[in-house]
Amino acid sequence: MQRYDFKRISFKGITARLFDICQVQIGPNFEQAALDYLAKIADGGMRDAISLLDKCLSYNENLTVRSVTEALGVIDYEFLFDLVDDILGGNEQQAVKKLERIYREGKDLKQFLKNFVSLLLDIRKYNILGAGSSSYLQVPDLYYQIEYYDKKDIDIRQLLPKAVNLQNLIKYENNPKMLIEISMLAWCEMFEGE
Repeated sequence: MQRYDFKRISFKGITARLFDICQVQIGPNFEQAALDYLAKIADGGMRDAISLLDKCLSYNENLTVRSVTEALGVIDYEFLFDLVDDILGGNEQQAVKKLERIYREGKDLKQFLKNFVSLLLDIRKYNILGAGSSSYLQVPDLYYQIEYYDKKDIDIRQLLPKAVNLQNLIKYENNPKMLIEISMLAWCEMFEGE
């Protein structure tokens, strides 16, 4: 019997391979940030990265971060940053409207919450590791927005475990909308007036 220990492929290795594929298939019609984002999502899996790239290119041959998020059904990060602002600002009305918009667009609410938790974690990691933390983050080249939350680190520390608990709570729910709404309203109330 032989044993093979497979290791994850480096981030640079994946982006270099995706770059080569894009050069051949679509020429210069791609953003490096989009390739970086795909490599981060693939998390060391070359086959996953290439599959994701194929899916995105079948959606739109002009490969941008926006087209990648649309093709993969990921909630736009600008939208998620706005939602974090609404929650930390105690703005219940805007938070509820945003959740309703996602729901009406037919987005998967469990996936939405997963993306929200991932963003909060990235903000927290950025606050810990600083500007050199880009290779540790899932968020595509939006560091200028993450820097804004450096002063709100205590709030992010409070919100992150609550969002993770909610993610675990809705895991087996058929319709998690009500639990997400209740939690978001509670979070807004927690930060109201700060």
